[in-house]
This record gives sequence, C-alpha cells and structure tokens, in this order.
Amino acid sequence: MANAVRQLDPDAIVQGTGVVAVDNRADAVTVSLSSGESISGDVLIGADGIHSVVRSAVFGAGPAHFTGCMAWRGVIPSSRLPPHIQRDVGTNWVGPGRHVVTYPLRRGELFNFVGVVERTGWETESWTAKGTRDECAADFAGWHPDVHALIDNIDVHYRWALMSRPPMARWSAGRVVLVGDACHPMLPFMAQGAVMAIEDAITLARVLAANRNDFVTAFANYEAERVMRANRCVIAAERNREIFHNERLMEAEDANQYVSAQWNEAKVRERYNWLFAFDAVGGG
Repeated sequence: MANAVRQLDPDAIVQGTGVVAVDNRADAVTVSLSSGESISGDVLIGADGIHSVVRSAVFGAGPAHFTGCMAWRGVIPSSRLPPHIQRDVGTNWVGPGRHVVTYPLRRGELFNFVGVVERTGWETESWTAKGTRDECAADFAGWHPDVHALIDNIDVHYRWALMSRPPMARWSAGRVVLVGDACHPMLPFMAQGAVMAIEDAITLARVLAANRNDFVTAFANYEAERVMRANRCVIAAERNREIFHNERLMEAEDANQYVSAQWNEAKVRERYNWLFAFDAVGGG
C-alpha cells in the first residue's frame, strides 16, 4: 500500500513527525507538525487511530477507556507445531471470561495467536509490552493442550490492553473527516477493525472523486454510507464478547448445548451475513 502511494507521489508519506494541532478554517485546513512544520490543504482526513490527535482537536474527544480485556499476542513458525494444528483454517477457542483466536499467516509459514482475557489492573496499551510464557499459560490454565502447544512455541509473548470509545454519530466537521479507529474503534471480536478502515477509505475516495469541488456533499454521503454500518460493527463486537466469554461454557453439557445454539449455520448466517454481503466498492 505504501509503495502504491509513493508511485503516485514520492513525497506523500512523511515519517518521524506527527500532528500536534489542527486549524479547521472556512477557506482551508492546516495541521501543525511536531517537527515545527505546517501543512495546509482543502481537506484533512484523520486516520490516526484510537488516540487520534485530529479527532481530539476537532471534536474534543476525551481519553479512550479500558474495556476490561487484555490480549496476548504471538507469532509462531508453523514448523514448530504438531501437524494437526497446522491446518489452513482460523480457529476460535471460547470459554468463560476469555477466548483464543489462531490463524495462518504468510502462506501458512506462520501462525498468529491472540488470547483475550478479562481482567482488571492491566491498562498498558502497547504493541511491544512483553509478558512471559508462564504468565500467558496461567491465564489459560486447564485449556486444551493445543492451546498450550501454541503458547509454548511463541518466542515473545506480547500483551496489551484493549481500549475503546463510544460510537460517534458524526465523523466530519468543516474540512475535517475521520476514518478507521479515529472514529469507530472496536474490540477485535468481529475481526473487522482493519476491514472497516479499508471500507471507509474506499467509500471516502469514491465520494470525493464524485464531488471534487464539494467536500461538504462528499462528507455527507460518506457518513450516510458508513456511520450506521461501522457503529453496528462496534456493537456487534461488544456482543461477541458476551457470546465468546459466556459463563455457560463452564460446564461441558451446557457448553455443548450453548455452542450448538450459537454456532449452527443458521445462527452464524444471521449474525454475520449483513457484514460479509456488503460491497464497499459498489456502495452497498
């Protein structure tokens, strides 16, 4: 993606600096950078994540809040794992207060591990904070041996707090518009955070191209297409937390009935068809 952008404009991506202030005027919008420079343009697209400086400057957003969930992350060379785990499928292990998602990466050469645990007292949001193998294993004590085979073969066990913000009804103000986690951060329980950001970008590019001299109409059309859908995904991710971490999974007999009720084909189609049937390119 970065290479494609640079082919269009070699100077489009500037690293080593960040936005510190936004001046959203009637005639133009200007951002002040931490490097001391300023850049002006017709519109500003804030794609700077859950701690968005653009969002804070324009909408006055307060800090993100801790969701009560902490995630373990790790990547494993597939060659280390037993053959039956190396299948080219994603797997979701669910249980009271926690769940694990695994799936292959890089043509099956690697396996990604994400283990989410409900807890208090851990609010460090960082992609590089490290825990230990023993700490991760303890959070999934008593879980299936396959889960522990994955944990045991992770070289570095990263952990981070999952943060959130309430959904927004408006994503634009004046010449500024938001995309991705800047306007709709969500728990990863729908695996749609990046997807929603990409859909935002596709839609925004389409409406701006169709209304080149009228950003007000473009932003209005963008919000009309995206706000309800993305916020529905935020709510669905919260709901999946309840489904994945349900206390009914504590006892084997009730767990079997619960899984059969929640993951039969009709129920899964009902829960997800609205999501996967959407065409961002075509607009619906």
